[in-house]
Amino acid sequence: MKLFLDSAFKNEIPIMADRGILDGVTTNPSLIAKTSGSNYVDVVSGIARQIEECKLDIPLSIEIFESDYSKMTDQAIKFISEINYENLNIKVPIGWDELYVIKSLKSKSIRVNTTCIFSLSQAHLALDAGSDFISIFFCRLSDSGGNPEEVCYELRNIIEKTNSNSQIIAGSIRTPLDVERALTSGAHICTTALNVYEKSSKHILTTQSVDGFMNDFKAWIK
Repeated sequence: MKLFLDSAFKNEIPIMADRGILDGVTTNPSLIAKTSGSNYVDVVSGIARQIEECKLDIPLSIEIFESDYSKMTDQAIKFISEINYENLNIKVPIGWDELYVIKSLKSKSIRVNTTCIFSLSQAHLALDAGSDFISIFFCRLSDSGGNPEEVCYELRNIIEKTNSNSQIIAGSIRTPLDVERALTSGAHICTTALNVYEKSSKHILTTQSVDGFMNDFKAWIK
């Protein structure tokens, strides 16, 4: 499973890149709003330039925020032109009119990340529309009583049976356990915050084992 960073803070990118675990970056308007920037394109361009400085060729997914579907394609094209990042993916929330937007973007060879997925039927529509990435809101679906593992598992089966190149992103991931759930359910990609990955690297038994080794060695040196 690939690991994406879900963030709008460009300084977090080198932290993951230096550890060799950064396979992509996702962001959204809520994350952008947490930054000190005041211009959407400037903030996202900063993320793109930071990825390039790390000498990485990885997907960057940004979300359009135009609510009128008839204007979404134009906004996406504008972002692509202004941000100028080759591996840019446009996040489009799933919806009836939004399927038109997905088709329009794909007809222009623009990569699409269909987001806000909460059901297998929504995911299947995104798949048929040609989405490159299909983002399932994993923990939010669990919160509502749904079964994100089942959605991921069934969608992965459909993707493999149809030989599709679409990839499942497990988003809305909050804890290391959620990362493991995404991994075992068949998601191609997990995207979450930096601190979740940091916590995933730790275990109380690992700490105890290392401390034991060091204490034993110190005793031996004496």
